Amino acid sequence: MIFYFVQLLIDKQLFMKKFLSCILMIGIMSFNAACDKINLSDNKKTGTAIRKNQHKSAVRHAQNARVAKKKSSQYAQIKPDGNIVISPAKDIKSQATVTPKTDLSGHFGSIRRGRELNIAVLLPLSGQYARMGQSMLDAVQLASAELGSGKINMLAVDAGSTPESAANALLNIGNNIDAIIGPILKEQMEIVNRHSRAKDIANIAFINDRDFINLGNLLMLGMPIEQQMGRVISYAAQKGAKNIFTIIPNNSLGESIEALLLDYKNSNEIKDFITVKYNETKSVSNTDFTQAVQELKSKMSALPNYFEDAIILLPQSGNFLRKISQNFEMLRDPNLKKIKVICGSQFHDSGPYSITWSNDPWFADVGLAARADFAARFRATNKYDSHHMASLAYDAVALILAVVEHDNNNLLVFNPKTLLNKAGFEGINGVFRFAKDGSGERLLSIFKIDSNQVIEIDPALTSFE
Repeated sequence: MIFYFVQLLIDKQLFMKKFLSCILMIGIMSFNAACDKINLSDNKKTGTAIRKNQHKSAVRHAQNARVAKKKSSQYAQIKPDGNIVISPAKDIKSQATVTPKTDLSGHFGSIRRGRELNIAVLLPLSGQYARMGQSMLDAVQLASAELGSGKINMLAVDAGSTPESAANALLNIGNNIDAIIGPILKEQMEIVNRHSRAKDIANIAFINDRDFINLGNLLMLGMPIEQQMGRVISYAAQKGAKNIFTIIPNNSLGESIEALLLDYKNSNEIKDFITVKYNETKSVSNTDFTQAVQELKSKMSALPNYFEDAIILLPQSGNFLRKISQNFEMLRDPNLKKIKVICGSQFHDSGPYSITWSNDPWFADVGLAARADFAARFRATNKYDSHHMASLAYDAVALILAVVEHDNNNLLVFNPKTLLNKAGFEGINGVFRFAKDGSGERLLSIFKIDSNQVIEIDPALTSFE
């Protein structure tokens, strides 16, 4: 070794050749390693679909990276079907601002075309709603498999459960996105709408809040509580209800229901209504219905024969409905048994079963048959029962696949305006359509709970025409 080193020093020309050769070899090795990291990072950051033959390699690289850093990975599980890719949720702060409410009704994004289309699906795959998010992801995969998504790539991204995590998810989806499905949570809607408007792409969200109508680029797939209430109030009026007594939250939902009741009164479908408002909180344990229930009872009792041709309307559901029912139960008024109760519940909600102080409560929801069939297929595929939001995820994918067409050059074409089809669409959750303001409209059935059994008493219409 010493002899070789001395020889190199003697022969300067040989020394320089050897030295430059070593430097070049080190540079090539460093460049290759950097390329590997760049390729993996781009795959994750943009949500580019990892095909079946790439999956094992991508997972191996990700595992090696986790070992090298000696810390837990922020990457969610990558599905091995070659169609769904989950991008990382980076731990950075959002620069989100509230979107101003300008009227952009009727505009839902520019026409998109290409040999492939990329649809980002924002789901809460981590955090407190992870179970729901996973069930919805499995429904997205089921729809892609059953309906044949072809070159329409569904790219699922972990949106977490906060505005900041939604902003991070939007950074991860990159620029090559033709539409967005999601989010689920109201508090994430502002930042997602700002992004979809900036990119001028359609956004189909799972929310049902009228605070977001006319924002532009937004179609709401959720079922508005106002529609449920309108359907069941109309049915009650047909059955002879004249007076409606209701306890509503002191917020925009309460205002909408009050305006709805006023419309029914002005059109002479009902005689009158009485409302009592309460301050709603996010936690049912912090919401006190005692005063509201007693106030409503006092106003009702001031009317002669108040229990005749009367309805009690409770737009609450879930734990809120159970708690308010406890307060009615404590009144111990036998006349309450003579009053029909209508509530804002759905099949997945056990709240109506707590209404033991009245007989056979009514509620409005979509039909059972299609959802029961979906639930059976979901369980057969995934070996567990689906979350009630999973069927909406299935319908969102089916909706995109239904309207995408091919042009003369055999390119895929997605025109968001086709989503405004007046005849609507029929999915797992019944017949529905979108209005120009972005809100959804559904054809609903009326159900009652009798002896702990749900019974359909007035089927939904089969079309909007």
